[in-house]
Amino acid sequence: MTKHNKKTVRKEAESAVKSIRIPTFDEVYEMPHVQESIRSLIDLNIHQFPVLAPYADDIRQELLIALNKALPNYDGRAGIKTFCRTCLENSIASIRRRYHRKQDLALSYASDISDFDDDLDENGKGLPPEDIRAFVSQCRNTVEEDMLRMDINDAIQRLPKQTRVILEKLLDGESMTQIENSMKLSHSTIRRKHLDVIKKELFGTIL
Repeated sequence: MTKHNKKTVRKEAESAVKSIRIPTFDEVYEMPHVQESIRSLIDLNIHQFPVLAPYADDIRQELLIALNKALPNYDGRAGIKTFCRTCLENSIASIRRRYHRKQDLALSYASDISDFDDDLDENGKGLPPEDIRAFVSQCRNTVEEDMLRMDINDAIQRLPKQTRVILEKLLDGESMTQIENSMKLSHSTIRRKHLDVIKKELFGTIL
């Protein structure tokens, strides 16, 4: 292809991108698919973590805000339904993590501090304040751990099948050499094509 032809193809591609009409938020909001996606994502998260139920309306509003902010980035490479669903799925994880940091949510799975009122010593006095503070500081935040575990599992399921197999082998303790031999892949291929994807998906989920 000549230099002139390359320029022509590039200009045509740029024109095609510019000609794509980005739907308005109102148009997207009226799509049954978008409404169903929002409902199903919220229902799934509340089913997994019932303590999120009081925040359902707030989470819905935040998903709509995230979708509105993402619309200007629509480039037409995927269908608008796929674009919206991907945006909502990416947004729900960060929204969920933010809500569990609220004090009332983070402590909802911890023991009730009022339980200490019944633990009296021989003089009829309750536990010392320093003991109560020590207990609170050591409470496991199972909400945070469960949510992080679910985010990681979701990220693993999004990996391509071969990449997921490599990750499972690594978690099982196999060395890179063993994986290369069993899957008949070169070291560079595994590193560039698969490990980079694993780092992007998992570290993006955890951080």
